[in-house]
Amino acid sequence: MKFKIKTEYLKNIVSTVSRIVDPRPASPSLQGLYFKTTKEKLNWAESNEFEIWNYFIENELFFNTDLSLRSRFISKAPYSKFNLDIDKKSPGSIGMWLGYKIVDSYMKSNKTNINKLLNTDHYTIFKESKYKPKSK
Repeated sequence: MKFKIKTEYLKNIVSTVSRIVDPRPASPSLQGLYFKTTKEKLNWAESNEFEIWNYFIENELFFNTDLSLRSRFISKAPYSKFNLDIDKKSPGSIGMWLGYKIVDSYMKSNKTNINKLLNTDHYTIFKESKYKPKSK
């Protein structure tokens, strides 16, 4: 019997980002347009990338099936809802931004193209992305 990992939230962020990753919004101004947020909020996300990642890991959000995570971290909104004092500094849909980082890391680590990416399951992308931001 094979253990099935529930990865509904992870599946949402990785599959959504995988569909739009080419061309990847590399520059901050393009990211701001795609994620519909300000340069300041994207700079905040970049500066706090490790802490955001750590929050998702510590709270086991990637493998959570709670549908409220969509409205907190995926849906377009003025800010993401960590339920912390920092909320209003964060960009909305921080989960999409984090998914972008994971998919981008996967593509670079595996030297893959968009066609292979689209035919790869979300859990493989997550595991083989080798994404883990460094603490500052």
